[in-house]
Amino acid sequence: MERYFYLRKKRAIQVFNIQKEIYIDDETRDLLNGKKYYQTELQQCEITIKTYLHKKDIALLEINGFQELPLDYNFSTDDVRKPLGHYWPGIEGLVTTWRARHEMSFEYIYVNDKVLQKYENDEDHEVYPQSGSVAYRNQWSVNHCERIGKNGIKIEIKKLYEGVRLDVIDYWNQYSMHPDDIIEGENIAVKAERLTRKYFLFSKLFSSLLNQHFDSCLTPTDIISLNEEEINYRGWTDFPEYEPISYVVDLDAFSKNDFTSRCTSILMLLVESLSQKSLRKMVDSLGFPKDETKDFRSLKLLELILKYFCIAAQSGLSPDKDRAAIVERVKEIREFTLLSLLFALNDIRQVGVHQTKETKTKLQNALEWFSIHPNEISGNYADACFQVYDRLIDMFSEVNSLLSSFYELE
Repeated sequence: MERYFYLRKKRAIQVFNIQKEIYIDDETRDLLNGKKYYQTELQQCEITIKTYLHKKDIALLEINGFQELPLDYNFSTDDVRKPLGHYWPGIEGLVTTWRARHEMSFEYIYVNDKVLQKYENDEDHEVYPQSGSVAYRNQWSVNHCERIGKNGIKIEIKKLYEGVRLDVIDYWNQYSMHPDDIIEGENIAVKAERLTRKYFLFSKLFSSLLNQHFDSCLTPTDIISLNEEEINYRGWTDFPEYEPISYVVDLDAFSKNDFTSRCTSILMLLVESLSQKSLRKMVDSLGFPKDETKDFRSLKLLELILKYFCIAAQSGLSPDKDRAAIVERVKEIREFTLLSLLFALNDIRQVGVHQTKETKTKLQNALEWFSIHPNEISGNYADACFQVYDRLIDMFSEVNSLLSSFYELE
């Protein structure tokens, strides 16, 4: 503000109005001198005293005035004469607001997606992970963005300088990067959305399969607590289970704690949303002994149902007519890896919560399920995190393909 007043050669003036009821003492009576009001003007204010008709011995004191605010020009006057602007990699010369708005239509700058981390988990800001856009209440927004590669955001420079304050541009400028420094590949938001949509498809196929073979009336929301139609209608930014798995993964520094926390968020989406009640009801109807399944939670119950259909497909037994025979064969299965990644994900979550002597071994075993070799991590789990997403996407593709094939069972 001081810079503004200096450059505009202006003074800062504060205008004020003070109103207060006062008791009419002898001094006030002398000023009123039998009149209903008293008014006087001083150098920088006007003072008025008015009496009330309905309040005896009480008057209204009103002061209207102004004062000049002292300004502390604690900066170099040479500095403020320099044009305010920024240097962007790949753009020649200083980019000022005027230049960006009038001379740089359809020109682009690039920033590292780590710029979004400041706004994630902040209720005042809305982050759109698919594009890299950010909005702050109804005050400003960084839009006309596009996620590029694993770590880049492409922004139309004219729109940036038109849409936000200079201090916001200052912050984004700190993360500016040359387009040659963008790492090829998919960003984490793309992977997060693909994984979530695979999961939604699973809920549709699974509920439809159960309805086909067991004359039930299940909907996808009976299988998982997430409503895809409602989410698509309201928007993915209002999707609390998805939001944390779309957060930026810092390719330069993603710690073990960051990794286990992210795996926990993925687990919350993929496992905690499973309806234990619906799955248990189906397991009971298939004829599995309740005393053997009473301690099973959602994931184990789901695994049991998938085993059931796999046996039916492999043996030619009818899922609805040969239940007892299929249940007995399910008990004979010693190895079933279809959902092993979800169990491994749960192990990683437990590593983040409970530190024991077996923690290191448990984490290594879990990582191996995702084809991640601990010796290749070297303290940065960013690549490991990307691989977890990829392997889970592949897993649900396999599960969905298998569920589709079960429709042909008699």
